[in-house]
Amino acid sequence: FHRAGAKVGARRVRAAMTEKERARALAAIPEAGPVVVGVFSRVRGYKGDARLATSLRAALELLEPAAERTCVVAFGNPYVLEEAPKAAAWVAAFSEAPAILEAVAMAVLGKVGFKGKMPVEVRG
Repeated sequence: FHRAGAKVGARRVRAAMTEKERARALAAIPEAGPVVVGVFSRVRGYKGDARLATSLRAALELLEPAAERTCVVAFGNPYVLEEAPKAAAWVAAFSEAPAILEAVAMAVLGKVGFKGKMPVEVRG
């Protein structure tokens, strides 16, 4: 988002974090302004499940009070968007390539339009 011209603060939440670390990172999110959540999740063979880790689902739930100003971006597995049904907007980017990261930032900031059609159905 910095390369796209936005002044933003960033917080990283990972599955390996303790509950206290996740809460501290999420508490630092400002009370006003948009919240963009990037979810980096890949589908791996023989995992048996394409959903988010339980700890990351819990982090998304902590963002529910800010749902009306939250955009969740799935960089990879688009089905993780189903786990954020209360978000105001969803974006399925399907990749975490640098060009995709920049394109998503530009689109979320309104500098370019969103184009494309979902090749899969995501319920929410």
